[in-house]
Amino acid sequence: MSATQPFYTLFKDTYRKFNRIEIFILEAEIFINICKEINLFFKNEYKEYLYVMKTIPEKEESMLSHFHICLIINDILASTHYNLMGIAVYTNTPEEVITDIIIGCNTQPSAIFLQRIIDLHRTIRGELYQSIAARIIHSAP
Repeated sequence: MSATQPFYTLFKDTYRKFNRIEIFILEAEIFINICKEINLFFKNEYKEYLYVMKTIPEKEESMLSHFHICLIINDILASTHYNLMGIAVYTNTPEEVITDIIIGCNTQPSAIFLQRIIDLHRTIRGELYQSIAARIIHSAP
């Protein structure tokens, strides 16, 4: 199941009327909103750390966007539901690649990996993604 699939239920029967390009655009928009909300979540989680660092807001945004996938992986590992090998199997990615992402050597992993890691994170932190869905629904025009 993709990271955006549960959000399709928001569109119910209307979803079937979309053509292929509209579905692709809808998936991209939902995925972008999910990533923005995850960044906000981690910004709140690391508020004290960022305050101690006394960085400017632009620098904070750059740091978070640069490391948000690493933060997601660390959150999965901290939950103890999955270890590094389990994440590698679930995402169909070599452990070495995931390790490179965690330590910061690989700062631009593929979009497919990002989608899979968000999907895995959603299975562990379902309540977080339910609140993200609610915020996306309420912010929709």
